[in-house]
Amino acid sequence: DEQAGEEAARGAEFASRAEEREESVAGLAAAAARAETQSSTEATPKLERLRAEIAALAASESEAEAARKRAEKERALATKYRKVKFFERRKVERKLRALRRTKPADFEARERGLLDDLAYVKYYPKDKKYISLLATDDDDPKTARRRTKMRALALAAAAAAVETPALDDDDDDHDDEDDFFLPAT
Repeated sequence: DEQAGEEAARGAEFASRAEEREESVAGLAAAAARAETQSSTEATPKLERLRAEIAALAASESEAEAARKRAEKERALATKYRKVKFFERRKVERKLRALRRTKPADFEARERGLLDDLAYVKYYPKDKKYISLLATDDDDPKTARRRTKMRALALAAAAAAVETPALDDDDDDHDDEDDFFLPAT
C-alpha cells in the first residue's frame, strides 16, 4: 500500500515536470518563431540561444525518459527474480555455515568461492536478466560464458561497494552512548 502511494506520487511528479517541460518548450518555440520574424541582425543571437535551450530541454527530457524506463526495467526484473535470488542466497549461506563448522583442509579456497557466490547473488547487475548461480547439466556454453561475465561484473561491484564505505549518520559525535538513554541534564 505504501509502495503504491510512493509510485503514484512519483508518477504525478513526473507528469507535472513533463507538463512544465512541454510548456517551456512551447514557449521557447514561440519565442524562436517571433525572433525569426525580426530583422536578421538583432534576432540571430537570440534565435541561436533559443534553439540551444530547446535542444537542451529536449535532451534532458529524453534522459529523464531513459532513466524512467531503466528504473521500470530494474523494478520488473527485481520482482521477477526475487525468489530465485533468495533461495540461491540461502543455499550458499547454508553451505558456508557447514563449511565453517567442518573446517576442511582447503577451507580458505572453498570459503572464498562461497563468498564470491554470495557477492554474485547480492551484487548482480539490476538491469540484466538473472542467470542462475547454480549450473545445471543442460546449460549450454553460451549460458556458461554469460554467467562468467556476470560473475566478473558482480564481483567488481562488490569490490567497489567495499571500497566506498556507507555514510554513517551523525553517530560520530557519540562513542557508544545513545543520547536517548542518557539522563536529562
